[in-house]
Amino acid sequence: MQAWRYSYCGGDNWRNYRGVNTFLINVSSCSVEEKSRYDTEGDASAATALSTYLQEVDNGKVVAILSANTASGKLSNALQTLQSLGMDVSDVKYRGSFAGVVQKGYPEKTVLRKVLTETLSNANPAALKATIAGNLHTQ
Repeated sequence: MQAWRYSYCGGDNWRNYRGVNTFLINVSSCSVEEKSRYDTEGDASAATALSTYLQEVDNGKVVAILSANTASGKLSNALQTLQSLGMDVSDVKYRGSFAGVVQKGYPEKTVLRKVLTETLSNANPAALKATIAGNLHTQ
């Protein structure tokens, strides 16, 4: 998956991906089962929709969560849900960036990288490489 395309620094089409992007990963086939975008800058209800989506994902499922341009603008309604997944991004400022991979129900396994400010994100936006290995917990 080329996640950089979904970040502010990813190219000319960044407006198409503003907010937070989620990717439900099928670990058996190493593919994306579904992807969603939540415009947490332009739509006041997007953070609530993101929170609801993440709460409804089954325990044991793997989700990649990536910020794009100005994701933190109206993100407050999703912060508690993200934190419960092991992604505390409450300190990410305007045009800061974050990227995480979570296994729902196991916040201690979460891999998170965040860059707090626009200046730092422009120089080195949040990115990560994660390898899913071993036994995944399922319920």
